[in-house]
Amino acid sequence: MILLLQSSRNMLQRWSLRVGFALIDQALFSGANLILNICLARWTNVTEYGAFATITAVFLILTSFYDAFVLEPMMIIGPSKYGRNFGGYLSALVLIHLLITMFFGLVLFLISRFLFPQSSLQNGMLVAGISMPVILFVWFARRAGYTIGRQGLSASVSLTYFIVLIISVMVLLTIGHLSTPTAWVCQVIAGMMSAFTFLLQTRILVIPSTTLLREVAIAHLSYSWWIVLSSVFSIGVYHVQSIVLAMLIGLDAAGAIRAISILTFPATHIISAISVLVLPVIANDFGRGDLESVRSRSFSVMGVLAIFTGIYLLGLVLFANELDIIVYGGRYTEYMGLSGVLGLIPVFSAVTLGFSLVLRAIQRPEHYLISTSISGGLGFIFSISLTSAFGLIGAAVAMIIPYLSAAIVNYLMYKKWFPKYDCSDVDRYTNS
Repeated sequence: MILLLQSSRNMLQRWSLRVGFALIDQALFSGANLILNICLARWTNVTEYGAFATITAVFLILTSFYDAFVLEPMMIIGPSKYGRNFGGYLSALVLIHLLITMFFGLVLFLISRFLFPQSSLQNGMLVAGISMPVILFVWFARRAGYTIGRQGLSASVSLTYFIVLIISVMVLLTIGHLSTPTAWVCQVIAGMMSAFTFLLQTRILVIPSTTLLREVAIAHLSYSWWIVLSSVFSIGVYHVQSIVLAMLIGLDAAGAIRAISILTFPATHIISAISVLVLPVIANDFGRGDLESVRSRSFSVMGVLAIFTGIYLLGLVLFANELDIIVYGGRYTEYMGLSGVLGLIPVFSAVTLGFSLVLRAIQRPEHYLISTSISGGLGFIFSISLTSAFGLIGAAVAMIIPYLSAAIVNYLMYKKWFPKYDCSDVDRYTNS
């Protein structure tokens, strides 16, 4: 009995430490980017910040494909298939990372060259394209830390990123040169130092064999093709609104909606941190055939996050004007009424996460395609129609529709695919 209590206490301490590092990591990384956005929104003109928001939307569209092919499969394939050779696996992924991000950087360069030849977006988009391999390596390093259970490693990468980025931004503010292009330069500098921190602690700079490189690429492609296809539709969920606003109304509108959306980021980033932390554990429960644990863990996470995001939404509604004064110096007062609408995004995301964790753990990656094809399609339709008809208010409503539909669709897929819990179902799933 004493040994059992001691074992439970040790497990609780380990998980408390992991949760702590995960939250610190997410707070540092997201906090750094949040401060960068706030500084741009507060100390540059609205059009300049709108340009940054639009470029960020295009950047994140390409990033969603990177996440689908590299980061998401890493969480599943890495521990299950390459646990005994994880160093070699990461080395292969580093080369894959470089190839993909260099290609995406070229895409951004071509967009800036041919679609915006004389636009205020051109220089910023060009710098964003050049910076992509470095900035996304920070994402890679943080996710690798979670995959191997070293949340402290992820936190140290984010700490380096936070310190260097904030110092760089403060220097630019002091000399009066903070702008869209220089903001991306700051992220590159911070990314390079963060990459050095990661490589120093992992020492994975080993050239993998051609066989291993091909094997890893095929494994990731086999797992992720559903997710890659879903990334096409996810554009309608996450990023199309900024681009539509910039095209239909102007960069000022894109900047305003981005500034209000930023106030919801702390809640959504906490959801992301918890998701990355618990997914390997829930996937391991499924590997052991413990379907009841898969369900109970996922729903516990959903319940806690739903309560948290509900309280967060209430705070946004009650203190909208105070937040505008504190964060933006009162520059966005006329838009703060939209915070109550956009604050629903984390609430719906929390509900979606509970069902999505189950579906990801039982290895139903096609749920990404089904969910995002529906929610993304609705996002495309409503972002154009509602923005054209109702302006910013319509755009805000259009932004929450994909999240609501994703919650409903993920629930329906959970009901369809998750088996009724009995021994025969456990055997069927674990032996397949």
